[in-house]
Amino acid sequence: MPYRTQSSDTSRAVEEKQVEILRRLGPSKRLETMRKLSRGQKQMAWSALQRSFPKMSPRELQVKAVELWFGRELSVQLEQTLKERNRWS
Repeated sequence: MPYRTQSSDTSRAVEEKQVEILRRLGPSKRLETMRKLSRGQKQMAWSALQRSFPKMSPRELQVKAVELWFGRELSVQLEQTLKERNRWS
């Protein structure tokens, strides 16, 4: 079976270079790098939600994020829990 990159928009040569760099970093630096990438991804996703739903409050956006990422059932449960705790505004 031919080699396939992990991402369709990354060439094999670039992916091999990325792996080489990550291997040289060591475990703690790799973890730090992944945390930074994850944080950046979350910030971009949050910004996209705010642009898509500009009239929603931060709390409503949180519920919408749960719906989009984890499904409607879980978002309904979250919304109900927030209402029961009297934290819903």
